[in-house]
Amino acid sequence: MKGNGKVILEMQGISKSFPGVKALDNVSLTLKEGEIIGLVGENGAGKSTLVKILAGIYRPVQGRIFINDSEVYLNYPWDASKYGLAFVHQQLNMVPVFDVVDNAYLGRWITKQLGVCDKTTMRKRIEEICKSFNFSLDTTMSIKNLSISDQWMVQIIRAFVKNMQILVMDEPTAALSDEEVQLLFETVQKISKQGTAIIYVSHKLNEIFKLCDRIIVLRDGKKVYEGLKEKISRIELITKIIGEERKESIFPVSEIGKNTIIEVENLSIPNKLKEVTFNLREGEILGVYGLQGSGRTEVAEVLFGIRTQYEGSMTLMGKPFKPCNPADAVSVGVALVPEDRMNQGLILRYSILDNLALPNLLQYVAKFGYFKDQKFRTNAVKIMKKLKVSYRKIEDSVELLSGGNQQKVVLSKWLMKNFVLLIFDEPTVGVDVGARRHLYYLIHSLAIKGHGIIVISSDIEEMIEINPNKVMVMREGAISGFLQSEQIDRGRILNLCYGG
Repeated sequence: MKGNGKVILEMQGISKSFPGVKALDNVSLTLKEGEIIGLVGENGAGKSTLVKILAGIYRPVQGRIFINDSEVYLNYPWDASKYGLAFVHQQLNMVPVFDVVDNAYLGRWITKQLGVCDKTTMRKRIEEICKSFNFSLDTTMSIKNLSISDQWMVQIIRAFVKNMQILVMDEPTAALSDEEVQLLFETVQKISKQGTAIIYVSHKLNEIFKLCDRIIVLRDGKKVYEGLKEKISRIELITKIIGEERKESIFPVSEIGKNTIIEVENLSIPNKLKEVTFNLREGEILGVYGLQGSGRTEVAEVLFGIRTQYEGSMTLMGKPFKPCNPADAVSVGVALVPEDRMNQGLILRYSILDNLALPNLLQYVAKFGYFKDQKFRTNAVKIMKKLKVSYRKIEDSVELLSGGNQQKVVLSKWLMKNFVLLIFDEPTVGVDVGARRHLYYLIHSLAIKGHGIIVISSDIEEMIEINPNKVMVMREGAISGFLQSEQIDRGRILNLCYGG
């Protein structure tokens, strides 16, 4: 058991407040050499605030921090780095035009004489880390040309190039495939055995139970539970997280209509998609499952007009459908909640209200940028309440919200508009367990109203829990099979996913 090691980090009575919100209230924790602590809680519970205090981004209004028995003051990010703290943050913080090497060593470049960067040494170190992870990366490529999962790999590598003694990982598997997650876990366990202490933040409870030694639960800024993972069951942990006994929801069941909403025939893109054919009727939920590179996201991009170069044909509500851009798709009732909400779903510096208006500008915004009437604002507040979005004022910048609440804003903007087809690409990345259940319930409620729903996910447990009418499993750009509702289970999905 790793818990017998030396205490490497101690946080005593940490408190942090923002206008109108007490984000942390007298939170204490200890972390020992080689120990992995799971930090869990709902969105807004205080997890990210605690991580940012350790990173020197926020300063606590109260409390003390000790590293190796010495009190430290983490006033700036470079203070955290100086004391051996390394981070994999929930949000990707990259310079798009820099290559993999420069992003991994950002601000800490190895230099030769006269301050010239030693790219050869840096690249060699990164290649060693990639080899230990079994990551396959072209280190000469710009970040903007990498997939989301590869960008996450670079952020993970960035932590490992430091001489770290404490590693903090905030939702590190958000965009990784099952195979990549397994490789990450093996590496994390390897470095913990070498003495590195790890704080692992995740909404995925299966990861917490698999990887961590101890679990700490935050709720409303307070620590409400701390204990060994063997001492608490999954249901008990959920109870601690949401603060009430979990009721196993029975989702409303929609009746599939006769009319076909979308029909796709022989959709093909060189090296991406191979003769993908499917249809979706009114009130039907289609789950799409596949590993990274299986083609699942490319299907969504074609449907939403992001990709326009392809072979094959589509019809929407019985009419030929070939969107030239997202505006074309939106105009005929297609909506997308994208995988990358930060760059594709929101304008972070804009207010919540402005983001909700994005698909509805012609309808709700008059000349000079003013909203035409109070109706839009009233409807916006109503929908935000329905989705249980936690916010202070609707005029606040959306970047002030937690990741899960930002995801709800992306969905809210589409609920302000009429649509016939709603596509969710990785809908619950960064969303807590309580909010997930509410989102799944909402998906089924929208289907009951006759909407067609496509849910794309690399989380097999999520695919099973949503219980769509059918699951389309993809592999290497092609459909490897369909499963009807009564056939959906882990074994069958994985069998199709790996070519069975």
